[in-house]
Amino acid sequence: MRWSGSLSSFYYFNKKLNKLSFIKDLKGNKWGVANKCFYILNSDNVDYEVSKFRTQKDPSKKVKAVLDEILEV
Repeated sequence: MRWSGSLSSFYYFNKKLNKLSFIKDLKGNKWGVANKCFYILNSDNVDYEVSKFRTQKDPSKKVKAVLDEILEV
C-alpha cells in the first residue's frame, strides 16, 4: 500500500495503530513491519530507510485529528 501523506503523518499513524488492542505486539519491530506493508516514498520516489521513521515528530494538530478519526474503532 502506498502512503500518500507526509513521513510525520505516517509516523503518527503507525504509532497509534500499534496501540490498538487487536494489533499484535511487534516487540520493537513495528517500523520494519510498517516498511513491508507500506510504500513511503521521498520526493525522488525512493523508499525511505526504516531508520528515518523513528526520528519523526508528530504532525500538526489538524493532521492528527484526521488520523485519529480514521483509527477510531
